[in-house]
Amino acid sequence: MKKIAIVATEPSGDLIGSQILNRLKNRGLISQSIGLGGPHMIREGLHSIYDYNDFSVMGYAEILFKLPTLILRRNKIYKIVKDFNPDVFIGVDAPDFNFFLEKKFKKNGVKTIHCVCPSIWAWKSQRIKNFHDYFDCLLSILPFEKNILDSHKIKNFYMRNPFYENIFNVKKEKYKKDNKFLLSFLPGSRLSELKEAIPLFIDVVKKLNHEKFAFNFVFANKYLHSIFHDKLANDPFLSLYNINYIIGKSNECMRNSDISIMSSGTVALEAALNNCNSIIVYKLNFLTYLYVKNKIISDYVSLPNIMLDKEVFPELLQEKMNSDNVLKYINKILNDATYREYQKNQCELIQNQFLNAIDTFNDCIEFIDL
Repeated sequence: MKKIAIVATEPSGDLIGSQILNRLKNRGLISQSIGLGGPHMIREGLHSIYDYNDFSVMGYAEILFKLPTLILRRNKIYKIVKDFNPDVFIGVDAPDFNFFLEKKFKKNGVKTIHCVCPSIWAWKSQRIKNFHDYFDCLLSILPFEKNILDSHKIKNFYMRNPFYENIFNVKKEKYKKDNKFLLSFLPGSRLSELKEAIPLFIDVVKKLNHEKFAFNFVFANKYLHSIFHDKLANDPFLSLYNINYIIGKSNECMRNSDISIMSSGTVALEAALNNCNSIIVYKLNFLTYLYVKNKIISDYVSLPNIMLDKEVFPELLQEKMNSDNVLKYINKILNDATYREYQKNQCELIQNQFLNAIDTFNDCIEFIDL
């Protein structure tokens, strides 16, 4: 049995990390686990050194403000994990945070695995050439990444994507309360994302006919719900509308919605896997945007569009992220059957990529158990 250290800094990583821990536990490979994670990983037996909500930061400019605290806490995590003397260190996503830890543990002779491939297919980056310095192998959750990693001779394995797996556990109950259209708003998992997205979503709600629409506000976790719920629920104008405030359950909400409107990220892939007509919105801090705009090589920012190299879901970014544009696409999806079916057909192509991918996680387990 192995002592496992594993670090995830946000909800999507928490779900992925919990699947890793569960599969290792089912093979009888874990004696203890320590690191950083959320409720899913903790349920699998992880001792989390900090509350992982404190590490969820979006964008370079935002990180600068919290950098001293993040560095101090990362160093403390390193010290505690080093004293734990793990057999294996696994960093889940968050490469800017985890590569530092992985590189140090690899130098100390600890087997290191990075899960979730950095966006090498979207960024002008030479960092892939340094992957060998950071970790021993990479655990991917996107089928199309294998060819890229193989071409750079990066040892890699593929794990069934937990977001794809989850859709099979979602009960399909097409919701049409009082013959209303159901719109789900999924504003992201980072506080900075919600601060940008929620005012937009409120503006959209207020411009729609409350007799024709019902809404879900979906919060990624209890922490974000606690910050925003009371202000939204006590808004006298919003109280005129049929709005459900929900924690988690993104799959259920998207599966039962007519349209989902979301901040770009993992949830966009979930929308495609749930066959949900969707609209992507995203706005970065201006300084962050200036920094990244010349580094992106993809024409798109959301995974469904990147995977098929075409617009599956419309992307309303930066100055295009406004209620008028959102309303335009809401009307297009609801009133243009051809466009509505186009989105769903493209979603099926994405689903087929995951359906046909071969899970090689057992080979990764053999690597861990060597």
